[in-house]
Parts: sequence; C-alpha cells; structure tokens
Amino acid sequence: MIDGERRDDDDFVSEIDPETRWEDAESRWGNPEYDLPNIPSVRIPSIEPNPEEDEFSADVAPEQMKLFWGSVFLANVALAGLSLGPMLIYFRDEWLFGGGALALGIVSLARLYTMYREYESTDWEQVKAEREDDESESDSAPADEDESRTDDENGDSSADDAERNP
Repeated sequence: MIDGERRDDDDFVSEIDPETRWEDAESRWGNPEYDLPNIPSVRIPSIEPNPEEDEFSADVAPEQMKLFWGSVFLANVALAGLSLGPMLIYFRDEWLFGGGALALGIVSLARLYTMYREYESTDWEQVKAEREDDESESDSAPADEDESRTDDENGDSSADDAERNP
C-alpha cells in the first residue's frame, strides 16, 4: 500500500472489528477451574530412615572405590594443570606458575596412568571372594576364639610365673 492511498472496501483486514474478535480471548481454552479438579493425588514418601533397614553398603571393594575416587581426583588435577599451565605461559608470560601447573598436570597424569594399570592388573573377583571369606570368618571367629584361648593368652601360665620368680 502506498502512502496516502485508501484501502478498498473489499479489503478483509479493514472489516475485522478488534473488539469483537478479541472480546473473550480466554474462551477458547475452556474453564481451568472446572477442567482441573480431577488431578490425582500423589503420596509423598517420608525421608525418615527406617531403623530396621541396613545401612547403605557398596557392592564394590573398598580398594576399588579408593582407586576410582583417586583417579577422578587426579584426572581433574591433570586436566586443570595441563590446560592452565600452557595458557599462563603463553598469554601472561608467567613461566613460574605456568610451568608449575604444567608439571603438576604431567605428574598427576603419570600417577593416574599407574593407578589405571594397578586397576587393570587386579583380579577384582578374587578380591571380592577374599573379602567375603574374611567377613564370614570374622562373623564366626569371636565364638571360636574364646574357646581356643590357652592359659598363656589368659595370663594364667605357670611358666610366666616361674620366669618372674626364679
């Protein structure tokens, strides 16, 4: 449309009355107060621990867990050192801090590699079996240990008395 030119009478846009068209804009969505009361209720579980349940126990060996978390920590240190060191050297010309960070990253990466090799060389099924054996022995050991104590362990030995009193 050129400035100063009138619209034609058959122009559709000029016939729309905005008040009629937008009088009740929310009518097309319905009545939410009427439509939403059928929402089902949800039972929220309590956060209180049940004293009858056992405490959390991991299914992995403690040695394996230590290797994992140690490797996570060393990987983060290595990543920080290997990325920040060269940036400090190049952008800020700080050879002391940049070189230290780079050296720390390299040492951390080397230690991470040795931890990985240690993990790969360990037979974790055997470690798990040994741990289960130790746990089963420790459960039955206190009752057997009391019966198997000798007089020497109880302190009633006559040999000890003879040595003390010649």
